[in-house]
Amino acid sequence: MLKFESALALAALLLCVYNVGMIAIAVTRGSDLARESTAFTRKLPDPARKILVVGDSTAVGTGAAAPEDSIAGRIAEDFSRTAVMNFAEDGVLTRAVPGQLQQAPPGSYDMVLIQVGGNDALRFTGSETLEAAIEKSLDAAAALSQNILLVSVGDLGEARAAPWPLSLLLSHRSRLVRDVFADAARRRDVRFLDLLALSEEGSPFEDNSEKYYARDGLHPSSAGYEVWYENLRASVPLEAWLSTAAPPE
Repeated sequence: MLKFESALALAALLLCVYNVGMIAIAVTRGSDLARESTAFTRKLPDPARKILVVGDSTAVGTGAAAPEDSIAGRIAEDFSRTAVMNFAEDGVLTRAVPGQLQQAPPGSYDMVLIQVGGNDALRFTGSETLEAAIEKSLDAAAALSQNILLVSVGDLGEARAAPWPLSLLLSHRSRLVRDVFADAARRRDVRFLDLLALSEEGSPFEDNSEKYYARDGLHPSSAGYEVWYENLRASVPLEAWLSTAAPPE
């Protein structure tokens, strides 16, 4: 019996070391991706529309092959007369978002995109702290635009960098962040894009991780951002917010 318990303890220790090692590799590769990434921005001499982007590495577009493949870049491609100001930063928590919003030039915006939450899931930000941070962020965004889109984290537990049983913990943390964000958005009548629902409905990220994740196994690839954007387009009224076409008579 003692030998069995010793073997079990050793197996648990090795599994723990393996999990820590995988995350360490992902963090190192993610840092490399962050250094290579540039947040998509577009200045226009006379823009018809203006959007403001804030958040973490997913708002930057880290993991994509080019800034144009990020969510912000894809919006700009679809709405060519829209200027994009992007103050997102790699590695930040939700509490950094109000400060990013304060960096924006004064005036009103046709849309504010807040894409954040992954680092709060990974770094175990408490529910109350996270709730206060996202509420402060949404209040600050409301002073800049009537059209706010809050995008939460996807399922970190299905990332290639998250082996079992760490994947179970990260899925739980992802759901916690999603639920806090969804509740805050509901209370403020803010549009919320639930990326975690992709996993609950059958995610291409899990089915083809090599295609949809970047080389760190944690951030989306260009193909991954495309999946996110397709879901955004299907559920968010971007045409109403950003279209410059004349209304029908």
